[in-house]
Amino acid sequence: MESLLWTDRDRELFEALTHCVPFFSLGQIARTWWLGRTTNAAQNRLAKLTAHGLLWHARVPAHPELPLEAPVVRWQPGEGRPELGSASYRLRARWTGVPRSTLLFRATSRLGGYFGGDGGRLSHELHVDHDLHMATVYLRYRAERPDLAARWLSEKKPARTRRHQKLPDAALQDDDGRLMRVVEFGGAYKRPHLESFHNDCEARGLPYEVW
Repeated sequence: MESLLWTDRDRELFEALTHCVPFFSLGQIARTWWLGRTTNAAQNRLAKLTAHGLLWHARVPAHPELPLEAPVVRWQPGEGRPELGSASYRLRARWTGVPRSTLLFRATSRLGGYFGGDGGRLSHELHVDHDLHMATVYLRYRAERPDLAARWLSEKKPARTRRHQKLPDAALQDDDGRLMRVVEFGGAYKRPHLESFHNDCEARGLPYEVW
């Protein structure tokens, strides 16, 4: 097989897949790195990267991607307790679509090792909807606040300043390794789940967002 030169676009995608999110859908990649043009160009390049053992792909059923234009709940220390009952209703009411076949791309373990990050086959298909939408949140940060996206810490990379504590879906980390904000995809959380999450963040003085 002929050698393959990596483009800057390839490297940006590889960094995101090995350090920020478990996978992206074809649509997410096309609109982000091919600027919303037809998916054909993106798919052709991804096919080459896959053939060279850098990416792994699969078609799985997934709920249509939610727009996630802003957090459903945003809180920081010193503010009153948010109305978590209505937030839970909004989270649960948005799942109206029917799962459809979705093409996902993930870094291989070889690529993960090269970048010192994560990679390998998709092993938790039950988390597809959740992880797909965390990728949506990450891409929104990348588009609107690239300075903060550069501080993105996925749940697979434990924060240096936390011991024996659950890391939320993602967090923003400062230069000293402290968590600046935690970011959670709310899925269809019921009120008790939101309350537990809020209480944990409040006890630690951590600002948070639930998308």
